[in-house]
Amino acid sequence: MSDKQILIVGTGRSGTSILKKILNFHSEIYAYPKELRFIADRNGIMDLRTSLTTGWNPHNASSTIHGFVDLMTKQLFASKFHEKALNRFFKYVLSGSVKKYTSVRMGDFIPRDYIIECINTLFEAVGIKLIPGYWYGSESYQLNPEMYYSQPVDKKVFDNQAGKFIDNLLSYPLSANNKMCWCDDTPMNILYTDVLSQMLSNIRIIHIYRNPLDVVASYVDSKQSWAPANPAYAAQWVKEILTSWVTLRNDIARENYLEVKYEYLISNQEEGLNKIMDFIGLEFEETLLQIKLNSRSVGRYISDIPKQEISQVVSTLHPILKEFDYKI
Repeated sequence: MSDKQILIVGTGRSGTSILKKILNFHSEIYAYPKELRFIADRNGIMDLRTSLTTGWNPHNASSTIHGFVDLMTKQLFASKFHEKALNRFFKYVLSGSVKKYTSVRMGDFIPRDYIIECINTLFEAVGIKLIPGYWYGSESYQLNPEMYYSQPVDKKVFDNQAGKFIDNLLSYPLSANNKMCWCDDTPMNILYTDVLSQMLSNIRIIHIYRNPLDVVASYVDSKQSWAPANPAYAAQWVKEILTSWVTLRNDIARENYLEVKYEYLISNQEEGLNKIMDFIGLEFEETLLQIKLNSRSVGRYISDIPKQEISQVVSTLHPILKEFDYKI
C-alpha cells in the first residue's frame, strides 16, 4: 500500500505531463511513465461502478465486466510484433489509427498475474462470479460461453473496494523502487475526482490549469488526434471539462486537492514546487529543479487560433476565463 496517491488532472495540454516528469525526480514518488487510463476510459473503473451500482442491469453489467477484464489484462499491454507492423501500416500508409492503447504498456510496470490477482480480489469483494451462459448481446460465436453474475452493489461498498483495488495495483512497483507514493497523470480523471476522493484514503489531487485559450490553441495543433481541431469545438470541450471541475471540487475535502496555475509555476518554479510538496506532505528536494520550465507556449493562442475565430472562442470561454482569473 502507498503512503499517498497522487493524481495530476487537467484538460489535457495544460501541463500534466511535465509536472509528472518533475515529480518523478522526487526520491519518494514513483510516477508512471504513461497515462494509465483504466479509471476514466470506457470499461474502466468508473464504467464498472455505474454498471454495478445505480445503472445495474444483469446483462449490461456482465458486458461491462467482460470489457473491464479485457482492458486490464489485454488492451493495456504492449503490442505484439504483428500488431506493431499493422500499426505502422495504418499510421504511415493509411493515415489511420493504431491498436488501442498501443503506448500504455501496463505490463512494463505491473505483471499480468498480479493484475489478475487484484481483479479477482475485487470481484470476490463485490460478489462477481463467472458462470456458464450467454445472452442476446454476448459476443458472437463463442465456444463454452461464459457470463458474469452480479448483484447491485451499494456505492460506498464499491468505492471502498475499488479504492483498495486501485491502490494495491498501482503500489506494486513501489517496494522495488524504494518509493512511498505513486503518481498518475491521466487528465480525464478530472471528471471523476469527487468519486476518487472517496475511493482513495490518502489521495492528493493536483489540478494544473493553463490559460484556456492556450489549451484550445494546443488542441487545434494538427499533431493532436485525440481532441477536436476545430477551435469552436475545442473551446466548448475545454469549457465543459473545467465547468465540471468547478462543480466537483465542492465535494472534495479541501486538504485533498490543490490548484496549480501553469503560468505561475513557470515564473516561480521553486516556490511553486515547494507548495506542491507541502500539499503532498513530502520534503522539497533540489532534484525537482532538474527540468527547467520555459514560457515559450504562453500566449500561443494569439498566433495559433485563426483571427476570424478568436472572438467566438473567447465568447465560449468567457465564464471560465473569469473563473480562473485570466484576462484578454
